[in-house]
Amino acid sequence: MPRPYWPHLTPTPSPLRPHCLTKERLLLWCPSNDHQHTSSPLSLSTEVADHITNVIGTSWTESTKELYGMGLLVFHVFCDLNNIPDDCRCPTPLDLLAAFLASCTGAHSGSMLTNSAAGIWAWHIMHSHTWTINEAEYKAILEGASRLAPSTSTCHCRAPFTTDILQFLHNTLDRDNPCDAAIFTCLTLSFFCLARLREFAIPTTKSFNPAHHITRAGYQLSHNHDNLPVMVFHLPPTKCSPKGEMIQCAPQPDPNIDPLQALEM
Repeated sequence: MPRPYWPHLTPTPSPLRPHCLTKERLLLWCPSNDHQHTSSPLSLSTEVADHITNVIGTSWTESTKELYGMGLLVFHVFCDLNNIPDDCRCPTPLDLLAAFLASCTGAHSGSMLTNSAAGIWAWHIMHSHTWTINEAEYKAILEGASRLAPSTSTCHCRAPFTTDILQFLHNTLDRDNPCDAAIFTCLTLSFFCLARLREFAIPTTKSFNPAHHITRAGYQLSHNHDNLPVMVFHLPPTKCSPKGEMIQCAPQPDPNIDPLQALEM
């Protein structure tokens, strides 16, 4: 069930833009001159054309579609505020994209502007519209907008995560509490495997999907050529590794921060 729009990010109601989940906007928000079913010289049924569109949609991960969907919302709110007609929004002309990104500078980070522009481009691809802005113009607009992003829009470098922090967590968390035990195990494995936290964690319990998140079946205790124990984890497909990847770490001599003991307790 989609959440209500924020008061400052509420688009003008339109049958072209139904209220849906953020990740669904690329597909369900249609240009006014949508011709994805009629642009092909082939005579394709609606079902086949819809299937093609869905296949194209799988080229982006769910998290990427959420980022692009948010950028698409900001773009259409900008167009609504500036009375840009629907038929002038796609294909998006250079001056409209430049005006949109310029309106965001000073308030958003360079990565947010890049994701918003990429979301508009992906929207064109999804609905079989030609992206008329050439690569040089596109790059110049993004670079200029990113340089004007405020310094407060980016996070400052933080102190490194060290074994001392793991020791502190070991002494602070209750290992008899399932939640605390899971948190400590996740952090310990991520640290010694040099992995991203999201590779060992999930956003919410309801969003767990064994096809996209690691499970116990993806772990095995192996040995290297010197017969030393090695903890091996098979990660499901990710944006950077569509076929998944193997990561590993070794048990540690300090029992307080040993990932093997953390996992098997």
